Amino acid sequence: PTRRSIAAGAAALVAFNPQFIFVSASACPDALLAALTTAGLLLCARVANGQSQRWRTPLALGVVMGLAALTRLSGLFMWVLIPCAYALAMLRYGRTRAARRDLWCALGIAVATALAVAGWWFVRNAVLYADPLAWQSLRALQTERAQPLEWREVAREALGAFASFWGVFGWMNVLADEFFYTLVRLISVIGGVGALLAVVRTYWQAGSLRQHRWPAFALVIAWFLVILVSLVLWTRVLRGPQGRQLFPAIAPIALLLSVGVTAWAPRHLAPATVGVLAAVLLAASALLPARSAKEVLSSTRVSLPG
Repeated sequence: PTRRSIAAGAAALVAFNPQFIFVSASACPDALLAALTTAGLLLCARVANGQSQRWRTPLALGVVMGLAALTRLSGLFMWVLIPCAYALAMLRYGRTRAARRDLWCALGIAVATALAVAGWWFVRNAVLYADPLAWQSLRALQTERAQPLEWREVAREALGAFASFWGVFGWMNVLADEFFYTLVRLISVIGGVGALLAVVRTYWQAGSLRQHRWPAFALVIAWFLVILVSLVLWTRVLRGPQGRQLFPAIAPIALLLSVGVTAWAPRHLAPATVGVLAAVLLAASALLPARSAKEVLSSTRVSLPG
């Protein structure tokens, strides 16, 4: 929490992600869902770290979770984190009967508030369509596979969606320059490996992660895995996986990549490392729209009468 360079790097990785900018500029709920799930993750982290307020935090958590579920169906997955956060809090801070009672009460408030905000919508769907999640309507809008893919094919297609997490425009038919994809692959590999090295180094130096805020870190990893699994399951039965389906977890992804990128540099050089990363992504975000538009125009032939 004291490493401001890591926070700045995470913010830059979200703000200057060309695909996130593209999606945010369209009539699409993805940006709103990303904001709500990030707020929900922050509140869950405060609960797990023992920093929650008795009434305000569970009420805010329930409202945010309810709004996330109303925004998009994948927002409903966020509800898994509510009991996880309070379970972690009970493990660390529920040593007395009174403390456990307060945590159980807060959990009940959070769940009840979420149900009050969003439950009516699912009841309505169940009454009108006998489909609480409106899953059949969603499947009707997608191209369903004749049979589920084998897991090896699922992994190949899910990896193929990697490019669209960073930048595939139009209706998933306008690609960026290959140099851009090489760049973001490099950032992803450096960040992913560096994040693992950072955890190992922290454990090696301290001999234990008990003194660190590991519950919050566990929630970050858990939420990323939940969204990743949902993308894999989607890919297995429906065609056209897209990287933007990972945007509900864009904050954890950016945080882990920022930790990993800064892990390779000495601590006093971390701000400069983040500055270079932000400048490169900002330049890419500024240049890609014009280059992509040029590609579309060059591939389009318009015939005028006469």
